[in-house]
Amino acid sequence: MTSELERLLLRFDALERQNKYLQEDNLQKDARINQLEGVVGKQGQELLKQRELIEKVVKENAKLVKEIKKLQGELGKHKNENTPSGALPPYLKDELEALFPPEKKDKTPESEEKTAPLPNHRNERPTPDKKKIHKIKRCPKCEGKLAPLKTKRRRSVIHIVLPEAETTEHVSEGGYCPNCKERFYAPVPDTLPNSKYSLDIAIFIVMMLVIYNGTQRKIADLLGKFGVSISPASVNNVYHSLRDYLGDKKYLEFEKALKKSMVTNADETSNRHRGKTGWIWLVANAKTVFIRIEDKRNSKIAKKLPLGKYTICDGYRAYDKAAKIIQRSWAKISQKARNPKYCFDNEWEIEQYKTFVADLFKIFHEAKHTKKRGVEVQKIFDQRLTELLVKSRREEKNLIWVMNYICEYEGEWFTFLLRKGIAPTNNFAEQQLRDIVIKRNISQHTWSEHGKKSLEVFYSIAKTCKLREEDFADVIRTEVEANLAEMRKS
Repeated sequence: MTSELERLLLRFDALERQNKYLQEDNLQKDARINQLEGVVGKQGQELLKQRELIEKVVKENAKLVKEIKKLQGELGKHKNENTPSGALPPYLKDELEALFPPEKKDKTPESEEKTAPLPNHRNERPTPDKKKIHKIKRCPKCEGKLAPLKTKRRRSVIHIVLPEAETTEHVSEGGYCPNCKERFYAPVPDTLPNSKYSLDIAIFIVMMLVIYNGTQRKIADLLGKFGVSISPASVNNVYHSLRDYLGDKKYLEFEKALKKSMVTNADETSNRHRGKTGWIWLVANAKTVFIRIEDKRNSKIAKKLPLGKYTICDGYRAYDKAAKIIQRSWAKISQKARNPKYCFDNEWEIEQYKTFVADLFKIFHEAKHTKKRGVEVQKIFDQRLTELLVKSRREEKNLIWVMNYICEYEGEWFTFLLRKGIAPTNNFAEQQLRDIVIKRNISQHTWSEHGKKSLEVFYSIAKTCKLREEDFADVIRTEVEANLAEMRKS
């Protein structure tokens, strides 16, 4: 019994010592854990602080980048690839040079760096046609005699020699043909039949009237400065006389060329003839312009126009029956979107309208910049436009007005995606009409059928010559001389 009790006591003491050892070990571990937690806690706090600091710096950096872009946009208005150096304010030049540094050229070998600088073509002088020597013998201050200097100053100056009129008597020798039994006389070159003014003066008058939009009275005054005595009525007579000898050959060639063209632009504008409103119709492609003046504006007239396979036009419905495939001008949508027809009543109407217009032109710009062409590409963008139009929105008058205009010409907005060479706008035709519109505003209207026809022919030739980079005067001279030669043979 005693031995059993001693054994139990010994066992109890051993367990008690083991328990005490474990408690001490646990205390040590707790202390170590607390120590590690303190270290980790400090590091964690430091990391959190660093993270907050980094986020703050990132936000400030984003603001600075945004401000820099804004400033670059503002300063870009003062300097870009189209801005001459002299147009920059002096106080902005240093800042702009820092923001838009000039492009660095590739380094050249030392042997090439010492080459002579390129000449300044803006100040380049042509080879002199004549030489004048100016002498000075007296001092301009004291009138004393000057001792000659070995050095001389040379300066090339471009002068203009104004034309002077001269009257030439032309004597034509004649002869009799026994076969034809007729008398013939040598023709007088560079003149129009039964006209006292040369062909040069006639072409000059047409150029001033058509290309520079001058008036008959001002042209008569200008010719008077050159010594040509001519009245405004005579200016008009010479203009019509040259038109008679020019003929319609060149004009009809333009019409045939446009009928064979793949893509044409068409537009029309009002015109006054004998006090009544008529219409100027224009058809053009990249190299040819054809103008026709009619009394009416309807589909019958449109059918007579030399339209190509693809026609770029505005929203006028007369082209529906005349043109095969139509591309409506996006410039008209842009014009309507920028100028709402009705007043907005609420703020939400403005926001909704702005969102629609932004989404609409996002689709247009993506279509305009895509390089793919074909029917499938056109269908994709037609579908995107349809989805935009049928999207649920609150009813508003301006939005309905624009959407109705788009829906009216459904399927004709992305024709330019079918093939290359078709423009999405009709700006080209409007640019070709600009000069004749200016002429209309100056002269107000035409009075005779001959004058109306002259306007058609001369402006068609003038605009076509400009596109083809041909000299208008040379083309007129060649046609007139060829027609005069045929008249003599007949």
